[in-house]
Amino acid sequence: PLDLAVTGFDDIDQASLINPSLTTLRQPLHTMSEDIVELLLHRLEKTRMRTQGKRYEAELVIRGST
Repeated sequence: PLDLAVTGFDDIDQASLINPSLTTLRQPLHTMSEDIVELLLHRLEKTRMRTQGKRYEAELVIRGST
């Protein structure tokens, strides 16, 4: 067990409650959600919106599992 590191994704609430607490990657879900809604509204209005790939900066939350 000392040679194993475990990480999670999305920083769910339970990640900090278990022992050892889970190191995880936190995504900017609020910003991502706003961008998705904007894109959907443009599609519903049938207006052309230039779509391109987007990159979001994630945050590594280091806890006891690594």
